[in-house]
Amino acid sequence: MNFRNSLFFIRPIEYSDLKTLFSWRTDPKVNKYLHSPSPKNMEEQIQWYRRYLQDPQSVHFMAIKRGPEDIELGYCQLLKIDSHEKAAEFGLVVGADHIGSGIGFKFAVTFIKISLSYLALRAIYGSNHPQNDVSNRFHRNHVGSELIEGPHKYRKGNQLLFKIEKTTFESFEEKLLLKSRKWKDILNIEQIEFCNQKYK
Repeated sequence: MNFRNSLFFIRPIEYSDLKTLFSWRTDPKVNKYLHSPSPKNMEEQIQWYRRYLQDPQSVHFMAIKRGPEDIELGYCQLLKIDSHEKAAEFGLVVGADHIGSGIGFKFAVTFIKISLSYLALRAIYGSNHPQNDVSNRFHRNHVGSELIEGPHKYRKGNQLLFKIEKTTFESFEEKLLLKSRKWKDILNIEQIEFCNQKYK
């Protein structure tokens, strides 16, 4: 499963990505709000990758920012995919060099649309650290996510749990299309064949 819009190429994570993933997961600027512990060394990162390959209920993608020189932007994932309920846990990480640039908003919208439209889920759930103000504002003020209270299978510790339903996101998508013409290109996502590390 490979996807492309005007800004990003999103493809499954590969073994060759592990050094980049390790550098992001061990960077305090990136991991300070993440619930899962960072790998202590590359061997732990490799073991994570091997577990992922054996897990039919998860998918992990690398996001590439398209341009004259394609740049690795971050990664995104769906975990604990429930084929009966058509739901999954949603996660997204932006590399340290891109934090605060504003590109994460467009990246998140892109992957949410892929999850709910192309991967045929009805709802995705995201766990957020209570102090992750940027991500919490994204859920509360933009997408219109529902804050879930009480115990839930997708909750992680004391983090906030947000639910994004397909119908809610479609309403948000309509507002974006009215807001600016650039969103038409961003939301025009196509599924493509693997194109050999060159993302044109």
